[in-house]
Amino acid sequence: MSEKPEIRIDPFDGSSPLPAQSRLSALKESSSYHTTKDCRHPLGIYNISIVRICEKVSKCADRLELFWRNEPNNHADMDEIIDYLELSLYSAAEHTDDIKEIANSFFKNKEEARKNRNFRLLNEAIKPLRDEIANFTNTIKHNHGRIRIFQTTFVHDNQFTLKLLGFFIEGFKNGGVSPNPILHSNGKNIISITSFLWGILTFVALSSLELSKFLQGIKAIDESKEATNDHKIFYDTVVKLTRLPLYTFDEDHPFLQTRWNIIMNEEMHQESNSGIYGSIRNEWLKSGNGEFKDSQLLFSGDGITKSFHLIFPERMNTSHWE
Repeated sequence: MSEKPEIRIDPFDGSSPLPAQSRLSALKESSSYHTTKDCRHPLGIYNISIVRICEKVSKCADRLELFWRNEPNNHADMDEIIDYLELSLYSAAEHTDDIKEIANSFFKNKEEARKNRNFRLLNEAIKPLRDEIANFTNTIKHNHGRIRIFQTTFVHDNQFTLKLLGFFIEGFKNGGVSPNPILHSNGKNIISITSFLWGILTFVALSSLELSKFLQGIKAIDESKEATNDHKIFYDTVVKLTRLPLYTFDEDHPFLQTRWNIIMNEEMHQESNSGIYGSIRNEWLKSGNGEFKDSQLLFSGDGITKSFHLIFPERMNTSHWE
């Protein structure tokens, strides 16, 4: 069995969880054709893409934290969660285009790129990472899919009560509104929002590793140059997600396939303590006793459709950090 890839967050050793960023800061002068093509420097493309993703994921995390602090019932707050979740999805989808543009900038034309073994290996490596995100965004854009919220109250071991949020992509089936029959097949009815946001950051970090391998493969790196590691915004986004409850519904958590090794300094340690049950500093009880109540699927009426197919999660798992 192959070993899990590891994403390391460590403010003490100076390494970056985004190795491509470091590599792109130490390119050979003649390695890229961006000047000839009158395009932005590859590092500039990468930095803008990372900032956009982190900003959207962070804002979604902020809205989620407000939900758990205030547990509002009004739809305005839910709408903001949906909006930033959708923007997070789109920014992640655009990141795959940015990676392709960066890779193409090291070749005179697309035909030359397609013939290059390292270019093909990069595309093959990131394809499974991008496919799920692409499926969601394509459904939203082209098939009238809309993000809808699932909400339930979880009572854990008769000691803690916490509302949990998931989402599904709305579709149409058998004459009525339902979760999209393609995206939510095989029992994958409801997806945890926090789990999905971790999946986006996992996708970003693993894609960075593959892009770094590509840059090494085409020998684009000037090893005599000192690489820079400007990863603070990524660290800050990770810390924001650690402040939120860690759980799944019908999906597998990204931590099952990828190991996150998060080492915190004192500032990060303090910042990660939200006081919210289920977060990194306020972990779940190690008890399987729990019950759900007041579960809701938050469909939105269209003024004409009268049939709504209701489904609920088939499972829910609390996730622990160790």
